[in-house]
Amino acid sequence: MHALRALVDFIFQAQNLVFFGETMTALSTALQEFHDNKQAIIAAGRRRGKKGDMDHFQIPKLEMLLIIIRSARLLGAPYQWTSDITEQCHITHVKEPY
Repeated sequence: MHALRALVDFIFQAQNLVFFGETMTALSTALQEFHDNKQAIIAAGRRRGKKGDMDHFQIPKLEMLLIIIRSARLLGAPYQWTSDITEQCHITHVKEPY
């Protein structure tokens, strides 16, 4: 449960519009706590794929969580993780005029 709670904490904190030092610390701590405790999920047999139980956490989207912290430090805000804004611009500026 610690790993799942930490992952949910990370996702919740990553949705902030403004990132302060405390936010960056909370993100880093939550992600580290997840990685420290994720083995318990595997040990409980709860990491499953299409072919059954898996013994790893090599998930590309999970590995990309580090980019949120890095981009927030470099850019002052996390990299845009949703296409909603760009999709809306595409609709209003490309599709509708034609």
